[in-house]
Amino acid sequence: MAYTKELLFLPSSSECTHLTRESKIFELLLERRIPYTVCDCTDRIGSQTNIKACLSQREDPIIAVSSAETVVHLLSFLTIPDPRIAGAVLISPHFSDSLRTRLSRIEVPVLIINGADDTFAAKMEGMKLHDLIENSSYRTIKGCGSSPYVEQPLRFLIYLDKFLSDEF
Repeated sequence: MAYTKELLFLPSSSECTHLTRESKIFELLLERRIPYTVCDCTDRIGSQTNIKACLSQREDPIIAVSSAETVVHLLSFLTIPDPRIAGAVLISPHFSDSLRTRLSRIEVPVLIINGADDTFAAKMEGMKLHDLIENSSYRTIKGCGSSPYVEQPLRFLIYLDKFLSDEF
C-alpha cells in the first residue's frame, strides 16, 4: 500500500540518543515505503518554535509522531487547526492536567501507543487520554517502556500500519 501522508517524528531529547538513521524503525518504514522525516532534536523538542519550524517545511499533510505532551500541545494550542496535521501517533501518553480541557479540541485521528513497562506514563494515563480524545484508538506493547518505536519497532509498525490503513 502506498501512503500519501508523511510521518513527522518529533522525538524527545532522551530518544534522540537512541534514534539514528540506522534505527530499525526507519529500516522497516523504508521497506514498506512509508514516507517519514525526523525533526531535528538538537533543540528542546517541546518548544513551539522548533515544532513550527518543522511544520513550516511541509506543504502536504503530515502525521505527527511524538510524546503525548508534545502532540497535544501541537494539536490543541493552535487557534485554527493546522491543515498540515492530518493525524497523530502518541507515545508515552503522559500528560499534565492542564491539558485536559484542550483534549476535546483535537479533531484528527489519533493512535495512542503505551509501552506496558513504561514507568513514566502508566497504562491508566493512556486509557484516560483515549477516553478524552474522541477520534482515538489505544494500544499497549508488552515488553516495552516509553519509546515503543525504538524498543519494539516491529510491534509499533504493526499498530501504525493498521492505523494508517484504517484512517488514511
